[in-house]
Amino acid sequence: MNKLRILITATFTLSILLSIEGCAKKGCTYSNATNYDATAKEDDGSCVFSNTGNNADLTGQWLVKDTAEFYPINPGYTITISKNPSDTNKLIIFNLADVGQNVNATLTGTIFSIPSQTYPTSAASNTYIGSGVVVNQNTIRLLYNLNSYQFSGTATKK
Repeated sequence: MNKLRILITATFTLSILLSIEGCAKKGCTYSNATNYDATAKEDDGSCVFSNTGNNADLTGQWLVKDTAEFYPINPGYTITISKNPSDTNKLIIFNLADVGQNVNATLTGTIFSIPSQTYPTSAASNTYIGSGVVVNQNTIRLLYNLNSYQFSGTATKK
């Protein structure tokens, strides 16, 4: 009876240890983040990026794939990012949310913000607000609102 109890206890303990070992370690998986964790297998959204960077790497065309409450899978659209000629820390993003309007953004290191701004359309108006982070010279993460809809996604340089 004792041998059976020991065998059951050992089997139970081994199964717990194997299930813990099999779990993917969560952490920051972006190597350019200040808190990068090389042992993490799954990104948990905790990455912190230093404020060293400039908007020179952001100019050009980007392929955006994002999701929204009403449009869960976007096949992708192109935005164009350019510098504001009067202030190199200011960016102009054309076609955010695939609606063909210019949106202003401010770059501070690798973080950019999209302050609240409203533009008229033929039907009503569009209000944008949001932010983004430069993951590397070819990838940007976006989180923004267009009117009452929230979008999140990734842009890759074309």
